[in-house]
Amino acid sequence: MKLKVAKEGIFPQRILKSREEVKKISGALMMAEVGLAEGIQAMKHSRISRDRTLIYRNLALTSERLRSIIDTAVVQAGGMASQTIVAGGSTDVIRTKSDPAL
Repeated sequence: MKLKVAKEGIFPQRILKSREEVKKISGALMMAEVGLAEGIQAMKHSRISRDRTLIYRNLALTSERLRSIIDTAVVQAGGMASQTIVAGGSTDVIRTKSDPAL
């Protein structure tokens, strides 16, 4: 099987964006940044427990919990969170870099 790379890209008609498309993309990016910033703050304000899990507001910071924090921030910024991916690892609890399981 031979592959040939298209010079114009797969969808050349989508290379140029209208002003409205740029406005919508910029707004979506801003909302994603807000969500990411909230997620980062949650991790920064977490503490490491004795079993090396991150604890945020007295509960384990699971992937689901972090996704909820991110999605809530996006909604509060006027967006619609959809299919947000947060993957904390094989145990589904975000662990520190010094964890031997990593």
